[in-house]
Amino acid sequence: VWLQMIENNKILFITYLFASLSLFASQITGVAPSYVGKKLILSTSHDGWGATKEVLDTCTVAEDGSFTLHVNYPHTIQAQLNLGYYTGIIYIESGKDYSINLPLRKEVSKKEKLNPYFKPKTYLLSFNNLPEDDINRKIADFEDSFDSVWVDINKNLVTTEKIDSAMNLLDERFPTTDKFFSEYKHYRYALLVNLYSPGAPKLAIKNFFLPYKVTYDQPAYWEAFEAIFTGFKMSDHLKENPELYDLSILHQVL
Repeated sequence: VWLQMIENNKILFITYLFASLSLFASQITGVAPSYVGKKLILSTSHDGWGATKEVLDTCTVAEDGSFTLHVNYPHTIQAQLNLGYYTGIIYIESGKDYSINLPLRKEVSKKEKLNPYFKPKTYLLSFNNLPEDDINRKIADFEDSFDSVWVDINKNLVTTEKIDSAMNLLDERFPTTDKFFSEYKHYRYALLVNLYSPGAPKLAIKNFFLPYKVTYDQPAYWEAFEAIFTGFKMSDHLKENPELYDLSILHQVL
């Protein structure tokens, strides 16, 4: 009887495990004839320097140009698709499927391969039948508005009032309860605050970094971190946040 109960519990656990995993499963498909026979590599980075890159899936494009990639992640991530000359960017929400379009295949030249400073060109992937509430659409629309307020703030004198007004406007246009998108906006706002030169970079660090944990999987965190902490030599002010303090010291070393 006890053995039977143990076996039943094992079966229930395995069933639950597979059911849980299926909730996070995403499928990325497309047709790209110029990539026939090429290997596609989909990965994600867990830091802004790319030191902890994780391969999510790989596939070889079929003779008819079709391809399928599988991802199983419990939260939203930014992923990068290796396309040779390009790096395709896609935000993947748990359990959502995507139909994507790839740019025409372009090979990396011998000159570019020999250039130690060459990096593939970042390419924002386009989609077929993307829902209005998808994170890729939200971020693209937010970035358009962000660019607009950035230009407005930089007209004439930059003031804290102009920055506050811009952040309020963006919050009105893009309300959200989504954790990933909320974090994304938060660190884009840090860049806006850093435009105020009398308070830069201390003001942005104090309000947008110091009270928060390092969000390793958030690409907006790293863009803001690089812009705001480059040249920052006052790491002792960060000791109340040990993780941020260590990261700042490492950044100075690098």
